This record gives sequence, structure tokens and C-alpha cells, in this order.
Amino acid sequence: MTNSSYVEVVLEGSVELIKGFVVGFLEGRGIQGKAVFEEDDSAGEEGSLAQLLRLVSLKEDRIRVVVRKEIHDLLEDALQRRKRDVPARIVSVRDVREVSFDFRYHTYSRQAGEELKEFFRHLPEGLQLEGYQPREVLNPDAKGVEAYAPEHDYEVEAEGKIRGEPVKVVELYDRLKHVELIELGEIRTA
Repeated sequence: MTNSSYVEVVLEGSVELIKGFVVGFLEGRGIQGKAVFEEDDSAGEEGSLAQLLRLVSLKEDRIRVVVRKEIHDLLEDALQRRKRDVPARIVSVRDVREVSFDFRYHTYSRQAGEELKEFFRHLPEGLQLEGYQPREVLNPDAKGVEAYAPEHDYEVEAEGKIRGEPVKVVELYDRLKHVELIELGEIRTA
């Protein structure tokens, strides 16, 4: 495959046990960085660019995480050594070239619409935007109508996909999940 510095790891076992094992492992090794296991308010926190592990999905007792390759290698060794004590196992591992997510937004506010369009025109370096074509509707005859009226003088909607390096995509995802007007899809790996 590629010389990816990230891998997607599927682990099977109790989520709480895996979380505890991983956090204890990282702490015991003195490994600095962030392990994100769930919808976590990590946007803007120092060190978010150095995330070590990111939960991508959780289904029953299987979790899918994106982790730096060197951390995976150390973790795999530790799980193997403690397999009698820790009923968790690595089910699969694959290189991650990039991470992506879909998004969409819709607003009747001209100011919010302009801010959203401006934001998506200037994404951080290392991120690509696909399929993004904002659609605006101007209806000057509806000017002055109440916010909950059936007609509005302005409306904008858009959808697209953001892809790129795992850490950069996850950092942007964490920022955008706090923007009420933006609906985010799941993080996907390739």
C-alpha cells in the first residue's frame, strides 16, 4: 500500500475496558497526545493536531479507531502480552491514506450564508473539497417577512465532501461539529 503514518484498527471487546487499557498504556509509556474515543469537545484544545487515536465508529463491542502506526505497533504488542488479563483483541488493521466526511448546510440568513461560503472557500492547507456548489435563492419580494414565514428573501444550501490527511480532517471535523448550521456525516477512511 502506501507509506501511511496512520492505520485503521478494529478492536473487539468491552469498549470501557479498551478505553481503560489504552489510556493506561499511553500514560504508563509516557506517550503524550490525545486519545479521542467518543464525541469529545476537543476542538481548539492544545495538542489536537497530535491526536494519537481517534474513534471512528462503535458497533456493539467492536470499535474502529484511527491511530498513528507506531502507537498501533506498541499497542498490539501490549495486548498480546496481556491477552489473558485483557479480553480484547485486534480484529483487523489497514493503512489509512486519507480520511473524509460529507457535510451539508442550509440557512435563510444572508450573513450566515456568506460566512459559510467564505469558510469553505479557504480550507486549511492539506484538505480537499469535493462536490461543493452552494445554491442561493434570492427573492426580493419576500423582504421583511417574518423568520418562520413560508417565503424568505434569501436562502443558501450546499453539500460536499472534505478529504485529506487524517489529523487535519479530524481537527476540522471537531471544529465543524460545533456549528449548528452544518450537518456532518460519519468520518470515513480510505
